[in-house]
Amino acid sequence: MLRFAGLFLLVILISTGTLVGQNAVITGRVTDSATKGPLPGVNVVADNITGVSTNANGQYRLEIKPGVHELVFSFIGYQSFKKTVTVSEGRHVKLDVSLRSKAVDLDVAVVTAGKFEQHLSDVTVSMSVMKPAFIENINTVKLDQALNFMPGLEVLDGQATIRGGGGYSYGAGSRVSVLIDGLPIMTASEGEVKWNFLPVENIDQVEVLKGASSALYGSSALNGIINIRTAYPGLKPETKISMYSGFYMEPERKELAWWWDNLPVFAGASFLHLQKFGRVDLVVGGNGYINQGYRTDNYDEQARVNLKFRHRPKKIKGFSYGLNTNM
Repeated sequence: MLRFAGLFLLVILISTGTLVGQNAVITGRVTDSATKGPLPGVNVVADNITGVSTNANGQYRLEIKPGVHELVFSFIGYQSFKKTVTVSEGRHVKLDVSLRSKAVDLDVAVVTAGKFEQHLSDVTVSMSVMKPAFIENINTVKLDQALNFMPGLEVLDGQATIRGGGGYSYGAGSRVSVLIDGLPIMTASEGEVKWNFLPVENIDQVEVLKGASSALYGSSALNGIINIRTAYPGLKPETKISMYSGFYMEPERKELAWWWDNLPVFAGASFLHLQKFGRVDLVVGGNGYINQGYRTDNYDEQARVNLKFRHRPKKIKGFSYGLNTNM
């Protein structure tokens, strides 16, 4: 009986060794094509049947049968990578892969509603978000001109009104508060906004909360909030330069053309540079504008520079400090 049991065990061990020997092994490392850093949690699937995930170092080990197989490397926020490999019995193949990042349209995150980040779909009050692409498409130099395109919001004579609620007369004090990165920018004397002072070239998104917010932002937010969130640099350095110019045509009544031989012109330029230096974020932007105007003595000339600096200490997780200036 013992001889029979030993013989049976020997047969099982030999069969198992034979089966293991028939498989091929594919190993490698998955990294980010831009940063060259490892990507943990990447799905490595063979023929949509079997697969593994990369470890904390971006490494993987996959055992498959000999033959031709299609490997798919996929990860959220990155372009999927497909590779056809041919492996034979007992072979060890090494395959390193670099994945390229891609833009993913996720739910918009906002902070104005509760002073903490949450998805726009989770906000229980009426709220709208304007992205910088829209501001660039309408080619405006003042944010109040872009805000007039948002439903329920109107900026008239420098005073913002949300659903009919706002200051009743110019300089009487607004009931719609305007913020930059959560800090109010209303003037202390008249409660108005200097729209020319806002960094239009450096906007990540504009959040408009339509409703009473005095409990969080004070009495000037009785009818709503306009919160302008400025941008921080991404993984890659980014530089934007924009220039524009134009002129005023002659009116039908010649006596109204006070400019004689030369048509009045307007022109401007803006720039923005965003870049990371290790654990330091740096943003530099500026804007210049000249407008001769179509009315007598209506010459306008202005220039503005904004700087944004942030440092994230390595020893204190989740802590950062910085400096924002606009002059």
